[in-house]
Amino acid sequence: MVKLSRLSRRDSQVDPDAAVAVWSGLVSKAPDLSTAALQGHLKQAARLRSVLDRFAQIAEPRLANDVLIEVPETLAGQIEWSGRPAFWLGEASPRALVAPESGIELGEGVKLFHDCPRREIALRQHVNRVAPSRAAYGLSLDVMGFEGSYLSLVLDLPSAALTELGQSHVLSVNFDFQADRDLGIFVRLNLKCGPNTVNMLREVPRDGSGHAVEFDLAYLDMDPSRLESGWIDVMFEAPQYLGLDLRDVMLFRSRRAEV
Repeated sequence: MVKLSRLSRRDSQVDPDAAVAVWSGLVSKAPDLSTAALQGHLKQAARLRSVLDRFAQIAEPRLANDVLIEVPETLAGQIEWSGRPAFWLGEASPRALVAPESGIELGEGVKLFHDCPRREIALRQHVNRVAPSRAAYGLSLDVMGFEGSYLSLVLDLPSAALTELGQSHVLSVNFDFQADRDLGIFVRLNLKCGPNTVNMLREVPRDGSGHAVEFDLAYLDMDPSRLESGWIDVMFEAPQYLGLDLRDVMLFRSRRAEV
């Protein structure tokens, strides 16, 4: 029976080719193995798969977070922090939803809200095509006949975006998306400060000037010392018969210019 090798103290000494060779050999021998041998190897394969899956769950978000985020020219030299919501960094569970209930979560930090009675909606996380400045994962949204009055995604802000956030900051949200028709998208920033939640609403430009919105926190009546959490509502205008690929959501935090 194959012995599961232990990791070396130095990760550079791990030889994945050797492990692949061993298991490839077992694949070729499988038709001739006894039932007892097959059961033993299958248990080993399950253990190995579990370890590899756990490793991928840790490694993928870290690597995805290191994907270059292209800073807009208007923010060059001003960025204090940049990042992405968790959904665009690692594999979600579940990867897809069909006819979802309102408020259901698709992966970490992404929820869908709607009031469509027939729920003719489908969401799916997909692997993005290779691009130097694009997140590892994207979100596909497909809507058929829509009889409700609202459809929105709620994206939790990473804790790093909220650390020491105050009224001297500007939060910018850049979307990389492709829709199969003209679409109105409104974005609302929500910050929970103690018992109160303050918010600000912006519309994604429709004039071809880009897919970015900006929130100047100087105009929010917020108490930074009581800031607990934050999230973004992405609201779609007239979403019926819509196909949308939200390939990336990039967040930027900068200091506002002193007047």
